[in-house]
Amino acid sequence: MSAIRHWNTGHGSELVSTLPVTSTTYDFMVVYSQEIANIRPGDVIQVMSEFESTNPYDHVVMLGCRIVLGASSTDTGGTNITEDNVFNISPAMHHGTFTKVGTYVLDEAAPSAFVNVVAYARYKYAEPGDALTVEPGYGRLSVILFEMGEDPSPPQPLSAERRTLGLFRLGTHRHGG
Repeated sequence: MSAIRHWNTGHGSELVSTLPVTSTTYDFMVVYSQEIANIRPGDVIQVMSEFESTNPYDHVVMLGCRIVLGASSTDTGGTNITEDNVFNISPAMHHGTFTKVGTYVLDEAAPSAFVNVVAYARYKYAEPGDALTVEPGYGRLSVILFEMGEDPSPPQPLSAERRTLGLFRLGTHRHGG
C-alpha cells in the first residue's frame, strides 16, 4: 500500500544559534533534524530546507550546506540526500539564505532515521570564536516520505472473485447496436 507522510520542523526550530567559522578544518553543525520512522527499501524521501545566516565581519565568509540521512539527530555524515554547495556571504550582503531541495530513494529498511541539515562556515584567516549567526525563525526543514517500498507482510492470495474481476476476452465486447 502506498502512503504519504509529512513532517515540518516549523519556524524557530533551529538547533544551533551560531556556526563556527574555521580556517583549516570544517566544523559541521546540524541546523535542523527530523526523525522519520519505519522506512523501507523503495520509499522516496523529498526534502526542502532553508535557513538564514548573518556575517558580522568586514570580510567574506564561505557558508556550506548539505542534507543527509543519518543515524541520529547529531549525525553530520550519513548518506547525502543533497550534494554540498557553498557560497560566500560578503559584508555588503550581510545575510545569506541557503535553500536546499533533494530527493532520495531508500535502499534499505530502518526502524528510525534522521534527516539532518548540515552547515559549516570557513574563512582562511578565521580566529578562534569567530562565528556566523543562524537567524532564529527564518527557516525550517520539510520532509515528505512517499511510502513506495515493499510491504514487509507477505502477500495474501486473491479470492476467486478478485481473480476474475476485470478479466475479459478480446473481441467479445461489442459497442452500439
